[in-house]
Amino acid sequence: MLTQLAIVRKSLSEHPVCRSVKHSKSGVIDLFDKDTIYIVGDAQSSSNNPITQQFSAFFIGLVVDTSNDKIVDAACSSTVQLTSDFARSIFIGHSIMASEEIGEEIRFRYFGSSQKTLIAAFKDAQKKYKQAVSTRNKATVTK
Repeated sequence: MLTQLAIVRKSLSEHPVCRSVKHSKSGVIDLFDKDTIYIVGDAQSSSNNPITQQFSAFFIGLVVDTSNDKIVDAACSSTVQLTSDFARSIFIGHSIMASEEIGEEIRFRYFGSSQKTLIAAFKDAQKKYKQAVSTRNKATVTK
């Protein structure tokens, strides 16, 4: 008979979003590798945009693998879950350094009212990523 933890692990490991889930010996679920970092980019959307009315700004959260600069997960502030899911599909698998490629994909595929804001928030996240990696590299050198 499977324990509750084993059932949760099995269901998570089969879920398409969580196929890369790792389990530690203590039973804690590690969603992200130790080489990943979390970055938030923000941008101001138009005042009549529902996102602005609900959140005051537009945010994108990215989990990036620092060993290869690949975006492994993403989410954004949205009033409809499908918006965040769709934006996620645009970012995952791309290098955070590929701003032209990602910007082009957003312009080609995302026709929500916050298209330009999504690009601006991504560029802000990219800038913060570069700063974070630089800071981490300096800290590693000084140790």
